[in-house]
Amino acid sequence: MPEHLQAAVESMTRLNRHPSHIVRETAHAMTDVTGYSILGHAYEMAAAGNVSIRFTASAVPLLPGALDYAFKGITTGGGARNRNYLDGKVEISPEVTEETQHILYDPQTSGGLLFAMPPAAISEAESAFERAGLPLWRVGEVHEGRGVTVVP
Repeated sequence: MPEHLQAAVESMTRLNRHPSHIVRETAHAMTDVTGYSILGHAYEMAAAGNVSIRFTASAVPLLPGALDYAFKGITTGGGARNRNYLDGKVEISPEVTEETQHILYDPQTSGGLLFAMPPAAISEAESAFERAGLPLWRVGEVHEGRGVTVVP
């Protein structure tokens, strides 16, 4: 659908430079989400930081039509490779649909930023993003432990 394509193009052409400048002083870790998927990049961050990252699947923003395409079985080979590589490294609740899982493992051409920051800095970051007119989603939490988990 043309509106889905337009939304994807707008998302992929949105630069991460300004958002990265907003959080660079307070973020403990930050990466742009690209071909390794949001789960792959989270796994790298969790492993490097010796922590656990817990995502709430319903909080992850989706491009318009993404779930519809996944329900129709329109997925990517890169997503399957990401899933295979992360097997045993990412734990996903059985309540998270297969279609949502496809999206979480899907490689991105130019995704947004994934960053972790201390709880005390969240409110100021939210305000700064709002003042700049930039989207921001809180999609998970960092905990003690290891690995990546996804809950509904």
